[in-house]
Amino acid sequence: MNTSCIKEDLDDCEKTRLTFIYKGDGQEDIFHTKINKVDLYVFDADHHLVTTKVLNQSTLKKHQGTKLNLPSGQYHLVAVGNAGERTTIKDIQCGSLQNIMAMHPNQDKDKVPGQDPLYMGCHVIEVLKDRWSDHTVEFKSSHLKVSVEVRGVGYAGTGRAANPSVSVVLKNVYPHTNFTNESCGELCAHYPEFVFDENTHVMQSTDLNIFRYKGGCAMVIEVLNREGNVIASKSIAEFLRENPKVDIYKQEALLPLLIEFTPLQVEIRLPEWYINDVTPDFH
Repeated sequence: MNTSCIKEDLDDCEKTRLTFIYKGDGQEDIFHTKINKVDLYVFDADHHLVTTKVLNQSTLKKHQGTKLNLPSGQYHLVAVGNAGERTTIKDIQCGSLQNIMAMHPNQDKDKVPGQDPLYMGCHVIEVLKDRWSDHTVEFKSSHLKVSVEVRGVGYAGTGRAANPSVSVVLKNVYPHTNFTNESCGELCAHYPEFVFDENTHVMQSTDLNIFRYKGGCAMVIEVLNREGNVIASKSIAEFLRENPKVDIYKQEALLPLLIEFTPLQVEIRLPEWYINDVTPDFH
């Protein structure tokens, strides 16, 4: 780094200027509506970490990007959006972007309820000595939002609808996203957390995000009773074939699932609000 720069004149040293954008599934930039924090990682040409920078929401509102003071050379930039308590970065010094993982900190220790709603921007830049340069880092979604609604849980033999005897598990989900924004790792299970509405007797999943599928979806949703026995299950690939309106490969994708108990059966299907294009409050 150029040590001749002093704090008051830092703008003269930070000749590499970055602008962040995220367009979702349209043409307009919606960065500020989706991303409230960015962790920026700068790697050299050999994928060795050079520097990091954390940009919080207030900083991003002032300037949707940042400036860097870098010596001449080629750099790989990885900007991770919305990393919070459900995200840790593993093997940051390994020297390979494909082997650096964003994952839940309890992935190998405990039942994971889901991931942060991550976005990632990957960009390669060339820095030339004493030259100003401007670069746009475009983010892409790393996550798929899932909504699981459970109705009629009183039919599950609980005696009290507010104390349901059922649980839900999502199987065959990816545990990691690497620093090329590719979901990866041995498929695992996630265990959604729910809130219960005393008035409607409906259980609703909260903050449920999983890492995206790039190809075919292998996920299965299972409903378990108190003893841990599966009382209903459905392949998400089958669910998607039955409901072609649901596109989990969009940038701003939502997978809406309704589990409904009746005296005769447990059904897993598309909720009415999605069919009628109505967005409920929990979204």
